[in-house]
Amino acid sequence: MDFSVGKAIRSINKEGLKPAYFLKGDDFYLQSFFTKYINKKFDSTIRIKHLDLSEINDVELLFNDLNSMSLFSSKNIFCIRNFSKLSRNNKEQLISYFSKPNDDIILVFVLDDFSLKNKFSKDLHSKCIKVDTNTPFFNNKIKDWAKYYMQVNKINLDHNIIDDLINSYGDNIANVINEIEKLYLITNKRDIKIDDYKSSYKNRNLKVWNLMNAIGVKNIEESIRIFDTLIINGISVVPIVSSLYAFYLSVLKSYYNASINDYRINKTIQSKIQIYNRKYLEEEILNIIVELRNIDVLSKTTNIDSKLLFHPFMIKICKGYYGLQ
Repeated sequence: MDFSVGKAIRSINKEGLKPAYFLKGDDFYLQSFFTKYINKKFDSTIRIKHLDLSEINDVELLFNDLNSMSLFSSKNIFCIRNFSKLSRNNKEQLISYFSKPNDDIILVFVLDDFSLKNKFSKDLHSKCIKVDTNTPFFNNKIKDWAKYYMQVNKINLDHNIIDDLINSYGDNIANVINEIEKLYLITNKRDIKIDDYKSSYKNRNLKVWNLMNAIGVKNIEESIRIFDTLIINGISVVPIVSSLYAFYLSVLKSYYNASINDYRINKTIQSKIQIYNRKYLEEEILNIIVELRNIDVLSKTTNIDSKLLFHPFMIKICKGYYGLQ
């Protein structure tokens, strides 16, 4: 029998944890929610080890732990994918492990494709507690998960917003949760009304050229707001740097009446080049281009937070710092 995530959790609370669980279904939010719950119940101080058994190092790590004596082993939770890639010998070892499982280890097998296509998967499936992690078919079930997430995170959405998000992104609970997170980050509010939601769509549709325009006229507040929104919307620093490099190169060319022919510069920005031109000294643009090259290198070779990298840069541009060097 397959348990829903909710029933599996109730079973854990009543009967305790079992040695192994088999998650069937590709809803990442449900997979993550369930494994994190196991982690909390088993030992919240340990980190879940995510293993891909198509990788030899992960195979060795798993079997070293499974074969270690319980007296000397430490607690571990393994979240395991691609287990069908194991060698025949390893498959046999894994099945035989269940005759005497280690109390200090919990195995969570994840099968995104819910069909069991081979004998090994079926045998493994029979040894585990089965948990359904498919996205619920009915919208009201998805809404229940969304409401649970909002309750835990103290976020309140108008019910019409929830319905619209489910209709638009409800093929996966993780997608709906992701959109709720975006709404919170964009609006910076925990109580989100319809007007906030409508306004957020303007922010979601912001493009890099909106940043070009804001920074082109040296508007600090707007530049920072648009940059932060682009990052929230999943735009990385690399294409932003590339586009701004093209933008300032185009402004520089305007000093010499050179033609501007760059796919990164749309017609709206091209039509305003002379407006931007009047905001900058030629030397200032050259200094900005040099700094953009430095930022490009840093963004590709370090883990510096994008805001720490870009906010001071934009403030310096808008304050005219690069024209004073």
